[in-house]
Order: sequence, then structure tokens, then C-alpha cells
Amino acid sequence: MSRHKTQTLLSLETSTKPLVMFVDDDPMILASVNRQLARKMTSIDFVFCDGGAKALAEAAKRPPDVLFSDLRMPVMNGLVFLTEFSKRHPKATRFAITGQLAASELVELEPLVEQVFSKPIDCIQLQEIIISVISRPNES
Repeated sequence: MSRHKTQTLLSLETSTKPLVMFVDDDPMILASVNRQLARKMTSIDFVFCDGGAKALAEAAKRPPDVLFSDLRMPVMNGLVFLTEFSKRHPKATRFAITGQLAASELVELEPLVEQVFSKPIDCIQLQEIIISVISRPNES
């Protein structure tokens, strides 16, 4: 009987909350999302990265279930980041957020993201999107 309890405890310890990652080079946007979403949605883990390289490193530790990425970032732009991220983590649901987008970029983004949003994006809308994605049945 104690063996059964040990197995139950181990399975509870290894269960994790869904993880949502935000990637944006603007610290004000990351702070705003943290303040308006992460502190309220306590049943979800959030990670905030100020660039693509940092996000890839964080995702290697624990791949996110949902990703929101800015497209206009220095060093590694969003398109390059999303291309590499999608190769490494194809099961993550990916979204792009941008202030401006050329039609040619939209064609390149189509296979990489589920949807592209214009900045500024309302935090209530972000919350609804996150809940919708993490509520989907697993497609394993």
C-alpha cells in the first residue's frame, strides 16, 4: 500500500502547469503582460524573454505550450526566431504580434503561426486565447 502512495505522490510532483512564453524586445510590453496576465492566471506558468536567442534557450529547458512572439526585434527578428522555434518545438501553438507587417511577411509566417495579431493587443483577448489553446484536447 505504501508503494501505491509513493507512485501517486511522484506523479503529482511531476505534473506541470501549462507554460506560456512571451518574446518581445520591449521591456514595457513584457512587464505589462506580466502584471495583467501572469499575476492573475495562477494556474499557468509564464516566461518572458527579451529576444529570440534567450527564448530558444528557455524553451530548451521547458518547451512552452503557447508562444507569443513579436516580429520586429533586433539581433534575431521574429521570422527567424519563429522558423527556428517551430523546427525545435512543432507542438507548441505559436502566435505573432506586430505593429507592422508586409504582405510578403504574412506569406512567410503562415506555416509558422496560428494567427498574427496587431499591436497593441488587449490583455483580455490574450487571456481568452491562452485559455482556448490550453483547453484544447491533446492531439498526441
